[in-house]
Amino acid sequence: KFDGCPNPGWGTDKDSTSLGDGLEESILAFLDWTKQAMERHPHVIFEDCFGGGMRMDYQALSMFSLISTSDQTKYNQYPYITSNIFVSVLPEQAAVWSYPVDDQEYDREQEENTDRNVSEERVVLNMVNAILGRIHLASRIQLLNETKQGLIREGIDVYKKLTPEKKIALPYLPKGYASVGDTFCAVGLKTEQKVYLAVWNLSGERDVTLHLPEISVKRANVLYPQSLPTDFSCNETSLTVHFTADEQARIFELELF
Repeated sequence: KFDGCPNPGWGTDKDSTSLGDGLEESILAFLDWTKQAMERHPHVIFEDCFGGGMRMDYQALSMFSLISTSDQTKYNQYPYITSNIFVSVLPEQAAVWSYPVDDQEYDREQEENTDRNVSEERVVLNMVNAILGRIHLASRIQLLNETKQGLIREGIDVYKKLTPEKKIALPYLPKGYASVGDTFCAVGLKTEQKVYLAVWNLSGERDVTLHLPEISVKRANVLYPQSLPTDFSCNETSLTVHFTADEQARIFELELF
């Protein structure tokens, strides 16, 4: 992973015609060095970083296999990033952190008590954040009970199932761009036959109706998690979800006409 925040300032005029020219030459030199490293090590996956490296540009994205989309670790803030990221980065490149057990839930003094601080719905929300992109699964998940670890495994299985779909899918933003503070968010990946749609309730809005522009839905089902109950209804042009927790998320599979 190429992380860190090198700060070249405005650039340099050494051996260049201007500060901007020097800055561009510096960036091109870095990318050229990276390309040589990739050629020397063809079996290594090279990861770029937006949050640290500040290199979410298509010159860099055309080279790297994946990019960390943020340093955000708060599960209830990442949906605002995930809801927008696919308009800039390919889903198979967009690495999203999943932290089912973050520092606030971890009991340093008595690790065995950590599990009680993490609800099943919190685990699910963390997984939904990342499933449509590229999962960066982190934190002390070994401290969770078998049921919660099962939710993580279920999420990984769905993630693997969607891998071939991501290579042909286009981003689908039924609400448009998400803004920090939105009470619920939604984003999907759309193929000719289906939309894989993530919906988040972030502020206690229990009944959410999401209008689905530009598509016509034939059938809908819960893709993740299937092991927990979900109350929803769907017609050709809208999806209504009746959430049971103040912070909750689901992924739906919508079959299209």
